[in-house]
Amino acid sequence: MRLCSSFFLICTLSILLQFQVDAKPQAKAKETSAKPAGKRNFTFEDAMKFESIPFRSVKISNNAKWFAYEAKQDRGDITAHINSTESTDSIRVKSGRGIFFSNNSEWAAMTIYASQMESENAKTPKEKSNNSLKIIHLSDQKEFNAENLQNFKFSEDSKWIAYTLKPDEA
Repeated sequence: MRLCSSFFLICTLSILLQFQVDAKPQAKAKETSAKPAGKRNFTFEDAMKFESIPFRSVKISNNAKWFAYEAKQDRGDITAHINSTESTDSIRVKSGRGIFFSNNSEWAAMTIYASQMESENAKTPKEKSNNSLKIIHLSDQKEFNAENLQNFKFSEDSKWIAYTLKPDEA
């Protein structure tokens, strides 16, 4: 339970650090129509940029050197975020979901789905793009991709990953 609450605190702080908030109180002695340089009103477009993070999407690697989560804006695609707990290394993957770490914590894998726009514009099921697999070696951030993914699983010793492809449709 303590690990869960600590991780939640780390995630919350990292998200809050992404948003810069001016917490200085404004003096009401002089009200003018001119705004101070660099400041603007909060708009609807700003609100649409906020991201929600489903708690079930949060993952921690076994060695606790990496954590990952999926963030979704109100309108748009989900983005997978993988962050180091020891450095400023971070990886962002558009349309990435279902993040898994290998048991030795050297690899991360996820499913890449079609973007929301591609899915909405596809007129037939054949036009919809298939899911793909993305595997990332965390120490050097090298990537491997496989198209037409059905599912995947890391081996217990983390030396292998097994994945199945969708059968070709005739």
